[in-house]
Amino acid sequence: MFFVLISMMCMIMEDCKIQLLLSIMSKLPSQSLLYVGDYINNAFNDGCILDIKRYLSDIGVYKNQYDYCFKLSSDCILYLEQKLIKDDSLIDYFCHYAILHDNRILLKVYDGHIFSIDKSLNISCDLLDECENGGLTIYEEEFNVNVI
Repeated sequence: MFFVLISMMCMIMEDCKIQLLLSIMSKLPSQSLLYVGDYINNAFNDGCILDIKRYLSDIGVYKNQYDYCFKLSSDCILYLEQKLIKDDSLIDYFCHYAILHDNRILLKVYDGHIFSIDKSLNISCDLLDECENGGLTIYEEEFNVNVI
């Protein structure tokens, strides 16, 4: 019974992570960038989301914090949406990541469940409450600095 409960909690958390990320991606300004940590290598090694490599961009000054940078074009966002909706376990490859636009932080995620979201994205309170009830830790912030 305990393992069933843990499994259900993980499924709820995965759903919350996906809903939140999809909501955020729907509000992003064009030419935003997704910086992802090394867990994404596991996805590539497992043969998952390989086509995201088409959207690789220069990682620039963030090479010490992240391993990859992807340009979040409308095509890239659509690709990620389709993949995450089809297989919700893919969200687990996104453990440490950030989304920036013009070097302004819009989202930082730690350990896959701690989300710092810029208030300018105006994520609905209902979704934020649902995600917190699903086990995510969420901070709404006004990022005034352009560093990660």
